Amino acid sequence: MLVFLSWSGTQSKAVAETLSNWIGKVIQTAEPWISLDIDKGARWSPEISQKLEASKVGIICLTKENLDSQWILFEAGALSKTKEAHVCTFLLGLNPSDVQQPLGQFQHTAFEKSDIRRLVSTINNLIKNCGEKPLHEKMLDDVFEVYWPSLNDALAKIAKTETHTEKKDRPERELLEEILELLRTQERRRTIREREEIRRMRQDMENSKFRIENRIDTSPFPEDIADKIQRQFKNFIDNCAVSENERKLVIGRLKDFQKYNKKEP
Repeated sequence: MLVFLSWSGTQSKAVAETLSNWIGKVIQTAEPWISLDIDKGARWSPEISQKLEASKVGIICLTKENLDSQWILFEAGALSKTKEAHVCTFLLGLNPSDVQQPLGQFQHTAFEKSDIRRLVSTINNLIKNCGEKPLHEKMLDDVFEVYWPSLNDALAKIAKTETHTEKKDRPERELLEEILELLRTQERRRTIREREEIRRMRQDMENSKFRIENRIDTSPFPEDIADKIQRQFKNFIDNCAVSENERKLVIGRLKDFQKYNKKEP
């Protein structure tokens, strides 16, 4: 199960790397991913877009230096739109009251042992929901206790490092073009899915038409099958008809079917 770690800034990057390595040790079924994992030569934006869509857990690593990061806001928004994804923030050097909207809407995980234990339990439960093999709670407790000291030390060390707020920002145009490319990639994927859904509905309608025209038994269809056929016709009328003539033709077929199915056995 894919776990997406979002970061922006030196300190946030160090947190994301640390969490990525640690989660992979505690729950081996989890697959932590951060943008550092992109292969050399790979197209950057499409790969991130693909990972965002495939992730079941999103962890947004927040520090004082990136609370207003446009990139963090974009990835958080993309993760929140992913179906059935659990999105939370991980706070280092921050209190929940420091985080404003829209990031404030997410569940916060503080740099505290009990909070991080709950985060690990959430990931483990989502792995189970995805049909993969989770750890038993007792085993998860044992593994957590083994690896907690190393995480605690690493995060404490990162928290003591200075944050460089006066850093050279990327040009606004470059950042906006990058985000625009990601949006375009996501839109292209959505369009492909929509075309596939339309193709499926067209096929459903043709199958229903064939079943009606080639049925030997003249008695009405059973209620559940009749309802399904009518839904297929209506889906096509609402979502697939590419012209008014085609729409009228399918409406006519639907009326014929409704009339036919009212025949007495």
